[in-house]
Amino acid sequence: MSYDSTPDTEQHIARVRKRIFEFTDEMVARAYRHDLSKYVEPEKSAIDRVRPQLKQLEFGTPEYKELKRAFSDHHYKINDHHLEYFENGIEGMGLLQIVEMLCDWKAATETHGPDDNIYNSIDIICKQHEINDTLKNIFVNTAKQMGW
Repeated sequence: MSYDSTPDTEQHIARVRKRIFEFTDEMVARAYRHDLSKYVEPEKSAIDRVRPQLKQLEFGTPEYKELKRAFSDHHYKINDHHLEYFENGIEGMGLLQIVEMLCDWKAATETHGPDDNIYNSIDIICKQHEINDTLKNIFVNTAKQMGW
């Protein structure tokens, strides 16, 4: 009798699906929890004060970063999808945090000026945080795959 790989293949596919669903379930949970700290103090009043001014500034400039600091120091300390949350930046993150971070970058580009886009943000942030070209390329490739 010859070996039929179908049952083993089906079992493997079922296991992979289960792991992907575990990952996506956690991503959905993260989506619902994303940035909830912006609704409460000390972030809420600071965001109310500086957000209109931020929209007038170019992303990544020293002026932008200084103004954003009004709420970001607290925000970064309690939200693990930010590079600043970890002492060692991106090296402290897992894929769940990295995916949420990339989605956050994309969403932010949609509220900046018309000259901003996800590729510009990736370039600026990777330079600021010394993220290597391999990971930068993964961000760019993912943005392209998503049609961004």
